[in-house]
Amino acid sequence: MQREILEPRWENIDKKEIIITTFRYTLEDGSTRDVKASISNATQPDGADNPDWVEVIETFGEDVITQNTQKRLDSIRENDERRDAEHLARKERKLEEELFNLKLQFFNNDLVSDIDDIASKRNIRRAEDIPSALLETMEALIKDAMQRANMEYVSPPSKVEKETANTETETANTETETANTETANTETETANTETANT
Repeated sequence: MQREILEPRWENIDKKEIIITTFRYTLEDGSTRDVKASISNATQPDGADNPDWVEVIETFGEDVITQNTQKRLDSIRENDERRDAEHLARKERKLEEELFNLKLQFFNNDLVSDIDDIASKRNIRRAEDIPSALLETMEALIKDAMQRANMEYVSPPSKVEKETANTETETANTETETANTETANTETETANTETANT
């Protein structure tokens, strides 16, 4: 019965203590049978090396076994990356569908479809995610209701405007603290000078 060794690789590419492979046996009737094997170089009772280990090493060499191992690791990594990318793509498509359906529900509602302000409707259509779509719709409804009641509507500050305002406030606080420190230092120096003169 003949035996073929198929693509041996290290169980651990760093330790290289165990070889994982498949033995393919060719039977007398010409059929084949594959047997997976985990081979270590355990010393035999007679003190000799494991014959399977010796055969694999002599047939392929450690470099080829290492190359087989690296190819398998690369294949596993590529499969993981592809699976993650497909999962992310499915998730993004689902979110896009949910966003589209949400906007469709909004515009099928008379309160939204009857809004006169074209810019408000455009902002709802251009919203890139569900929170933004909800926010734009709420703002559009409030603005429309106030306009119908002849009340002036003031849009809330944007994120950029808020960040700018916060930066200006921080700058003003820093300048005030600096001025207070300089004033306190000047007063202290003046008091010290007067005390020294006295």
